[in-house]
Amino acid sequence: MVVESFSAIWWLAEAEIVNAVAVMGASVSEKQARLITELVPEDGRVWIYRTAIRQENEWPRVPQSSSHQHRFVRCVKIEDGKQPTDLSAEELHIRLPVV
Repeated sequence: MVVESFSAIWWLAEAEIVNAVAVMGASVSEKQARLITELVPEDGRVWIYRTAIRQENEWPRVPQSSSHQHRFVRCVKIEDGKQPTDLSAEELHIRLPVV
């Protein structure tokens, strides 16, 4: 799970959603994307809360030479103006049915 802020990490932990990282900003660098992708097992999943990545094309592509380039990566859409901390634990789990 990739989110924007520490407060979102705390809320996810309270909702029993673990293995999350905050990028501490509204975009993700190529290096951050590569590190996150490398840490996820081949059969793992990367869920990005749209508040962390404002547009779909803001998640950088991992360089083709990387052996970790192929991972399940999806955006979780949240209504405009909302943060993960605005959602109940139940709403978080509904949006992440495989977590």
